[in-house]
Amino acid sequence: MKTKIKNSTFMPIALFTMAAIGMAAFMGCAVQSADTFDLRYPQPLYYPGEKVPATTDVQFQAFSYDQNFPYDLVAHFGTEDLDDFEVQQVTINGHPVQDFLVYNGSIKNLLRRAAPIMGVSVRFLSRWEPETEYTVEISGKTPGGKAVQLAASGTSPQKNSGSGLSFQYPAATYPYFYIHCSFGPESYKPFTIESITANGEEILNPRILNSQSAGGRPEQIRALQANDGIIKENRGFSIDFPFQWKADEEIEVVVTGKTEAGESQKLQAKAKATWASVVLDGWKHSGGILVQETAGVERSGEPVKLMLGIVAEDIGDPYKEIRVATRIPGHPNANSFGFVEVPCQVTHVTDWNDPKLMNSGEKDIETGKPIRRYMPTKTVELVFLATMQAYEERVFMVCYGNSNAEAAKYESDLHIEGRGLGQSVSNDYYKIGLAKNSAAVETVLVRGEPDVLLEHKIETNGAVQWNPGVYSPPEPWVHASDWENPEYEITTGPLMHRISRYANLPFVKHTAAQVTNEFYADQPYVRIESVMQVKEDIFVQALRNGEIVFNHAVLDEFVWMDERGKIQCLDLNTVKKHPIHALEVPADTPWIAFISRKHGVGFANINIDYTNVNLYGDPVSQAQPYIYVQVGPWIYWSRGLVYPFGHANFTRMMPVRKGSVYCETNAYLPFHLDSGPNPFATVERYHKILTQPLLVSEHIPQHPETPKNWIMPLLTAPFDEGVDGAHSAREVPKE
Repeated sequence: MKTKIKNSTFMPIALFTMAAIGMAAFMGCAVQSADTFDLRYPQPLYYPGEKVPATTDVQFQAFSYDQNFPYDLVAHFGTEDLDDFEVQQVTINGHPVQDFLVYNGSIKNLLRRAAPIMGVSVRFLSRWEPETEYTVEISGKTPGGKAVQLAASGTSPQKNSGSGLSFQYPAATYPYFYIHCSFGPESYKPFTIESITANGEEILNPRILNSQSAGGRPEQIRALQANDGIIKENRGFSIDFPFQWKADEEIEVVVTGKTEAGESQKLQAKAKATWASVVLDGWKHSGGILVQETAGVERSGEPVKLMLGIVAEDIGDPYKEIRVATRIPGHPNANSFGFVEVPCQVTHVTDWNDPKLMNSGEKDIETGKPIRRYMPTKTVELVFLATMQAYEERVFMVCYGNSNAEAAKYESDLHIEGRGLGQSVSNDYYKIGLAKNSAAVETVLVRGEPDVLLEHKIETNGAVQWNPGVYSPPEPWVHASDWENPEYEITTGPLMHRISRYANLPFVKHTAAQVTNEFYADQPYVRIESVMQVKEDIFVQALRNGEIVFNHAVLDEFVWMDERGKIQCLDLNTVKKHPIHALEVPADTPWIAFISRKHGVGFANINIDYTNVNLYGDPVSQAQPYIYVQVGPWIYWSRGLVYPFGHANFTRMMPVRKGSVYCETNAYLPFHLDSGPNPFATVERYHKILTQPLLVSEHIPQHPETPKNWIMPLLTAPFDEGVDGAHSAREVPKE
């Protein structure tokens, strides 16, 4: 659901200083920055806990790559009544294996943690010999120190160096359904490929490798690619290309070309598909989204945002049709194709269809043929939840093209109460009340045993979330929390609730701002984005952002991660009081928090992004920005951008240039102190998660109506871009 209500208009490394405080104000805080999250347990939330049936066997195959890892053998170990354990050694016929990968079901665990309930397998490079008996043993220990040893045996087949064709599921190397076609070295003479067809259909963008293996690291693929189509040596080669097939459909791939002597050559490979390239039954189309975890931290239900341009004829109503699924064969909730549906939420849909532009009559000046430059497009924005192991790479398939689909109904812990700006948003971690006049955070209930209420409600609007703000006398000091019914937009659903406000700051015309609060299901943080734009040259005594204010009822200590990565603590009961700053820290401090050890709770601000620019190329107006802590009838922190009022010479008026823009992205994290050696382990973990997000890339199949030849864009002056067969320019008929 998306709501817009328009009531107003919206126009469009720091100096570190320390206030005079006694060293006694700093509490003993011998906490080292450490990630205490237990990475040993590898089972993802996609698994509800049932044991997955598995067999014990050894599979021998052709030399291949798993992303960055060469292998030719996979050993499976059937599930047993074992605890999770760390695989410490692998042997083959008694000889240690130097390097290996561990899989739990279809999920790779680079930390070598095994979950027998999901079915454990290892893969490695064995260089097996034909028709030979092999025994693979794995050994390790459980978290409690119990030894584990498992074995699997098998006899290798006779090697086959001929041609072959196989049907492949989406994987990290190729995030789409594809056909892998290989040709052995005895099946051809060195030649140049001229055409490739599959069941008579021309394959336009194949990936040709001077190797019979499928995949590898990107740099390995680049080294093996025959981009010019020249197969120089008789060492075998392969072709990979996206394709859609049906179960029991026979696919024939034909490769034609000529040798250096000009002799024509034709190669063929044929196979029958035993399964269909389908993700969800009834959905005609799907596109691959490759998600990569690179920070070494397990992600649980992490929101992934997408913006996809889909050819309009392939999709009807995105709000009804869009689904997201990932392949986990053997999962209790997997469909017959091995895919498990993942909760998703469509947030925006934008249509483009301009008949006049599409039918402009452009013709290629060389061929005289019409140019199809544009296609009607639906741009779909959505969010889905990804659960990932440390360093895992996983393909999520976005499905569309089912006119009979009904809107999916997903249950979550995200609940919204109220209407308009003054809503209450809650999940299993918090309940946050928003102010009726501005939607600024007004109350924070930290859920736990017991719940703990954090609030301000002492002066003016009483909000917790105050800025952006400006003080440009003789106009009053104003904040975004002082807004009265700004223009706003609400987007809501089971996974995400977003409320954005935008307007001039109250009582002024020279400074505008927007503030967005974004809440998620199953996540303890709230993502906050703000932009402040100065539209005229002004003089100020204060230009600030990022302010959080609480009363003294609960919180009594300030904690932060310093520039050396160490956690520091400050007792707010012993510091200098307002108007003197209790503490100043760099503007880009990674995270800061108010806490109460007595109540075991805290409220942290995690700095995700902090950027100041000027639209007109002038130096951005910023006077040694810093974050300061103030203690009075309340406690608060704020980021001073241009802030003479906060210094001893507080009577100064300083300039802020027209076009100065101040952008921040933060995360508010209400939390309970951890019981282990690091009370702030939760904050550190989410700082790492939020500042090192999952890497996401799109792999949507080429639409069959897309022109086969590249089309030169509309340029201010034509020039040759060196693309053979491209439409060279345009000829627009005169009306």
